[in-house]
Amino acid sequence: MKKGCGLAILTIFGIGILLIGLVYWAFLPEYKTIEIPQKIGGKLICEMEYISDHHSWDYIIDYSYKPENGETKFIGNGVYSGREWNENEQFVKIGKWTVLKTGNHHGSDKIIYGDIKTNEWNEYEFTPQTIEKDSLWKTKKIKTLINWSPSESFIKKIENNKITVIYEYRIEETKTELTEKKLIEYELLEKPKMKKITNYNTVYN
Repeated sequence: MKKGCGLAILTIFGIGILLIGLVYWAFLPEYKTIEIPQKIGGKLICEMEYISDHHSWDYIIDYSYKPENGETKFIGNGVYSGREWNENEQFVKIGKWTVLKTGNHHGSDKIIYGDIKTNEWNEYEFTPQTIEKDSLWKTKKIKTLINWSPSESFIKKIENNKITVIYEYRIEETKTELTEKKLIEYELLEKPKMKKITNYNTVYN
């Protein structure tokens, strides 16, 4: 009888160790390098680290640019938290700047912009906080619950020298489904400058 109990305990212990090992390996970071050919020429080199847990996941990407004939140089990083990374980033030109759109922490996007020739780069995050600190936004006196979920700000498009952002925010404490969206246009000078705010529903619905 004692021998049978001991065997059962050892079996249960072994299964427990196996399950712990499987969980450990399931949540180990993954790494890979992606090269994305660019329409402006050269390649965007993406060093990706993928991290997941029980609640969410993150793609953490270090970006470098390799011209057709030249040295690979680091330009910045991005993060896609709780959403997929489509591995399709492309540089676009806005005035004197070369611009790359990428993900940012906590439901937002950002741009990395600069000069490929000098390899001097800047970043700007389009977060609810940066939006609501802008002087144009403040003049509109828009009611939001900025620290309540959902609160998201993503770049919809970059074209005609404009950056267009959709900002969705909560407007009611007791009802999570009550949100509003604003379509915000920016002009990129030395940094993005908010130029226009429109009700998203009036434009796209």
